[in-house]
Amino acid sequence: MNEQTKTAQRRDFRAVFRTSITFALLAILMFGGAATAQEAQQVKEGRIAGRLFDAQTGEALLGATVMVEGTKLGAVSDLDGNFIVKRVPIGTYALTASMVGYAPTRVTDVQVTEGTSARVELALRPQVIQMEGVVVEAKRMKNSEASMLRQRQLSNSVSDAISAEEMGRSGSGDAAQAMSHVTGASTDGKYVFIRGLGDRYSNTRINGSLAPSADPDKQAVNFDVVPAGLLDNIVVEKTFTPDKPGNFSGGSVNLTTKDLPEGRTINFSTSTSYNSNTTGKDDVLTYKGGSKDWIAMGGDSREAPSYLADPAYNTPDPSTAARDSALAQQLTRDSRAINSTMKPIRTTAPLNQAYALTYGDNWTLFTRPLGISASINYSRNHSYYKSGVLGQWLPLQVYGQGTIMDSLYRYTDEAGKDEVLWGGLLNTSYYVAQNHKISFTYLYNRSGESTARYVEGWNYNLGPGAVYRTRNLLYSERLLSSGQLRGEHANIIGPVRLEWQLSDSKSSQDEPDLRYFSDNATVIEGTTDSTYGIFQIYPSHYFRYTSERNREGQLDLTVPFKQWNDLSSKVRLGGSFLHKTRSFRERQFLMGMPRVDYTRTTYRDNYNGDPDAWLDDNNVGAAPDTTTPDNYIDLAVTWNSFSDPISNYNATQDVVGAYGMVELPLTAKLQIVSGLRYETTDLTLDQIYRQNDTTDLAGGSDLLPALTFIYKLTDNMSVRSAYGRTLARPSFRELAPYASWEFVGGSYIFGNRNLKYTKIDNYDLRWEWFTRPSELLAVSTFYKRFHNPIERVIVGQNYDVTWENVDRGTVMGLEVEWRKQLDQIHHLLRNFRLGGNFSLIRSEVKLTDEELLGERNIDPGAKDTRDLQGQSPYLLNIDAGYTNERLGTALSVLYNRYGKRLSEVGLYANPDIYELSRTTIDATLSQRIWRGITFKASARNLTDSKIQKAYQFKGQNYVANEYSTGRIFGIGMSYQL
Repeated sequence: MNEQTKTAQRRDFRAVFRTSITFALLAILMFGGAATAQEAQQVKEGRIAGRLFDAQTGEALLGATVMVEGTKLGAVSDLDGNFIVKRVPIGTYALTASMVGYAPTRVTDVQVTEGTSARVELALRPQVIQMEGVVVEAKRMKNSEASMLRQRQLSNSVSDAISAEEMGRSGSGDAAQAMSHVTGASTDGKYVFIRGLGDRYSNTRINGSLAPSADPDKQAVNFDVVPAGLLDNIVVEKTFTPDKPGNFSGGSVNLTTKDLPEGRTINFSTSTSYNSNTTGKDDVLTYKGGSKDWIAMGGDSREAPSYLADPAYNTPDPSTAARDSALAQQLTRDSRAINSTMKPIRTTAPLNQAYALTYGDNWTLFTRPLGISASINYSRNHSYYKSGVLGQWLPLQVYGQGTIMDSLYRYTDEAGKDEVLWGGLLNTSYYVAQNHKISFTYLYNRSGESTARYVEGWNYNLGPGAVYRTRNLLYSERLLSSGQLRGEHANIIGPVRLEWQLSDSKSSQDEPDLRYFSDNATVIEGTTDSTYGIFQIYPSHYFRYTSERNREGQLDLTVPFKQWNDLSSKVRLGGSFLHKTRSFRERQFLMGMPRVDYTRTTYRDNYNGDPDAWLDDNNVGAAPDTTTPDNYIDLAVTWNSFSDPISNYNATQDVVGAYGMVELPLTAKLQIVSGLRYETTDLTLDQIYRQNDTTDLAGGSDLLPALTFIYKLTDNMSVRSAYGRTLARPSFRELAPYASWEFVGGSYIFGNRNLKYTKIDNYDLRWEWFTRPSELLAVSTFYKRFHNPIERVIVGQNYDVTWENVDRGTVMGLEVEWRKQLDQIHHLLRNFRLGGNFSLIRSEVKLTDEELLGERNIDPGAKDTRDLQGQSPYLLNIDAGYTNERLGTALSVLYNRYGKRLSEVGLYANPDIYELSRTTIDATLSQRIWRGITFKASARNLTDSKIQKAYQFKGQNYVANEYSTGRIFGIGMSYQL
């Protein structure tokens, strides 16, 4: 890199930095000025807002009355139990809540401050004998974390959750980072494992509707595509109830988007961060992308011409084209239409940046309440590492030594990544009548990830002094959108409640022009020059596009009734449908050269070690105006279509479900939740380039029973035991009967039409003690038995990969969770808290015959079982914090550690690869510095512990992959009006 280039890059870096800071200051001044002007005119008033619910069932109370004592102000609760008392003069008040059939409840010490909403949550108890009210002293709920714990306490299932408050405290930028703090959950940065179970055994919902997957080989949703700023909370249900889809075992994750505001709100935030590995470094790997990379729309500039993208089109064969001028010109056109850039360049990485803006308000339209909220988030992050290690090892029998691990290659690895994530949310709600509410939510998220990678080192296939080199240029563009229309209708016939929901969700993953170029360099003895050659696997371009769409509907009818002891009970009936479609297209082009006569003087494919120079248009395709002997056309480098067109497919899955369940208290302390769900499935797959090959796959019907007992030891302590039968369906790719080639592994992957569903019997037991608001102590155990689990297996001597049902599998575990305010230890610790969770998990899967043969080739005494892939034997999270509302100060330190987990199942005679244990420590600080303005600082990955994957053999680790991501330090400002 010359000095001019470095100087220009430094200028760009400084310009970006100045622009970011200037934008932040202007935004703060603009909103600050508006706030000051408004304060001059505003009457000193506030609001009291909150929610009323049944203390026994947790159900929202519709039509309850709330009065502010000493005034004529009051409000009536809506369908969700929410109420707002507007224009309340600043001061301290008592509230009285009342409703027919419930004892009046009074709450004191409700403080109303200027321009804000005091938040109150009240539980009303059904009135049986006594007529006196219940006085709750200073019970004002001051944060949403307490609300989430209350919701969990009254839930019908074993569940865990993380609120927006906790996401902000942990500094989580997206849903994947937030999920790493949920009990029993771990993440690889994109996908989530719950209780050690991968994507096959979990589902993801957005506001109750199933989210589609964009990964061609998984059923999982990319959690990193959803910004945490758009979410109110994430709830993980770990036990099955019949009103939910039955395709999960580890957990059903529900991403709940931001709710409607209680009044007009405007929030703006901006932040920037520094990565110790990346920011300001002038040697960060990248490559020239598109002009729209900054908005995650860079795929357009990387796409091949449409005719080349058609899987039915084949480029001319180079050997044939060498004797046919028309075909030669056609091959030249095709080859030059593909981007010739194949190696990374170096640049200076700027600061990371993030912005968020939220607006919300409510009005009266035709005498009925109308609420709206909208938000948008944008972030761009750069990362880089240059000290990575890659290795591959193979067991080798050595006379006199037994089996040892022999190195096949060892490389140094460096990679630069540029990630853009942005998203928007629109949420509206309107009461068409007093007991009838219609809501609409639209969520849109887009991400783009550009990666440049360079690897070099020793390879056993090369001679002495030879160095293997490979360059990878990758781009992935992901999209997730969801539109949802919901209706809630209370008292349609007596106390009967009807809820319905229609949703249309789409996801896509576009991987345009993934480029790989491998070569080798050998130093000429006695000189500084080298000779170069193309390594075993020819350079390639790879295009892939996956899209999936879910159309879903759900109807739920709730019929409350009183059981024999006059305790509140209810029957729930409902049904649902899911119509899922997927489209998969792929196209691969390998470098090809014709068979040539080496006596020809015009042969022009001598490679000089520079991929981009070699792939100049003058050296690609047919040489113009050249006549060669024997009717040869002078061809050098060409790009030839390689993919089998039958690997492209369309698939459809239809799931129709119906359920019935009852929530019945047998006594005042013991409640039973029981029911049955019936689901039918119809799955078809159409290999669009194979005539008349539309196949029905993996259809059938299933009965899924569930039974839960909830026993209240005290008002705040309970025991839950649950059983449920659930299932796991094969993915489209696992069923698709075609072969695809793994570039990295060099093996073929085949689908299996004959896969069966996995049936799972789930048993759970949890003890919970909600000592005070925001406090919790819980212990859980679980056991899962799998029938016909689907596992990835190796078949044949060519190490081909497919999926098969194996006989059985089990998972068992223990989870402990605690959250505690420290004021009971000493009054000086009243602002401190300590929380965390710990999970111990053990899994066991029976090996296939092929796997067992491979294991016993290494170790004759090898067991016939192994761990589940992706499962950690333990997970630990600790959260220590300080919060002082008077000073506006909040400090949090988070510790996370997971145990080694099976990353890749060993192929044939290879040992398994494990991801080794890793510890991370994050810290965040928030300080209110002026009315509505808050300063934030964060430090993430303070340990900078390496991400390591290793073969494990005879108690030793043999490195497969190793790198570190760097420490990240950030600062930011937020303004709330």
